[in-house]
Amino acid sequence: MIIAKIYGGLGNQLFQYSFARKMALSLQAPLKLDVGFYQVQRLRRFQLDEFNICFEGFADSHDCRRITGSDNCDRNSPRHYFRARHRRPIVRENKGVYFSKAHQAVGDFVLDGYWQDLRYFQAIEPTIRKEITLVEQPRHAIWSEITENPNSVSVHIRRGDYVDMDRHLPMKYYDRAIEYMVKIVPEAVFYVFSDDISWCKQNVSGSKTYRFIDQHSLTDCQEMVLMSRCAHHICANSTFSWWGAYLNPGTSKIVLFPQSALNHLNKDLWLKEWKCIESG
Repeated sequence: MIIAKIYGGLGNQLFQYSFARKMALSLQAPLKLDVGFYQVQRLRRFQLDEFNICFEGFADSHDCRRITGSDNCDRNSPRHYFRARHRRPIVRENKGVYFSKAHQAVGDFVLDGYWQDLRYFQAIEPTIRKEITLVEQPRHAIWSEITENPNSVSVHIRRGDYVDMDRHLPMKYYDRAIEYMVKIVPEAVFYVFSDDISWCKQNVSGSKTYRFIDQHSLTDCQEMVLMSRCAHHICANSTFSWWGAYLNPGTSKIVLFPQSALNHLNKDLWLKEWKCIESG
C-alpha cells in the first residue's frame, strides 16, 4: 500500500497525487490518500475529487498504523527514510530538490512532500493528463469562446495570501509579459484569472483586449482547466499557474513565467521550452 499525504492548495495536491499515482502504477500497489491536513485547518480544502483521479479511498488510522506504527502518518523519521527494524518507511523529500531515490521505494510506505518536479511523474504523463479532467464539465459560454480562439492567452494574477507574504508580482512583470506575447501573437485576447478579480479590473488596463474571468462562477478545478484551454499562458509564481499551462496539450503554446518563481519554487519545475520574464 502507498499512502500519499495531501496538503496545501490545488496545485500542490496535484503534484502529490501525480507522484503517488506513478509509484502505485509502478509497484502495482493500492493508493490511499491522507487528507488529515484539511481537518485541522480551514483555509484550504481537498479538491481532487472534482477530477477523474484513481485511488482506493482515504487512509484511516489502521492504514497509518500498518505502515508507521502510529495512528497517523506523521510519525517522525529522518528525511529519505526507507527501512527500520520495527516500522516501515516514510519517504520525505528535501523541498525544492529533486530526490531521485524516492523512485526506489518498495513495499508499504507513506509519501510526504510537495514533489514539484515533472520528473516524479513524467513516466505516466498520458495517464495524468487523462485523469486530471473534470468529472462534471461546465457549459458556460466562456468555455467554447476560449477553446475556439487560437489567440487566447491566460493571465494568472495571484494575490490573496501572496500579498500578506509579499510574494505577489508587480504589474511591471505582467506589462513585460503582455508586450512580449503581443509581439508573437498580435491578435491576442488576454483572459485574466485571479483570486482578486476586482483588483485586476481596476489595475489591468491598456489598449489590449482583456476578459476577466469571474471566479465566483467557477470552482478552482474548473478555473484551472479553463485556463488550460487557452492557447498561450502568462504564469504567476504559483503551482496553480504551472498546472494551468502544463495541462494545455498544445505543442506550439507560448508559456511565460516570472524570474522570481525560480526562487520561490523548485527551479527545475519550469520547463526548458518556457520563457522566463524579468519580474522586478
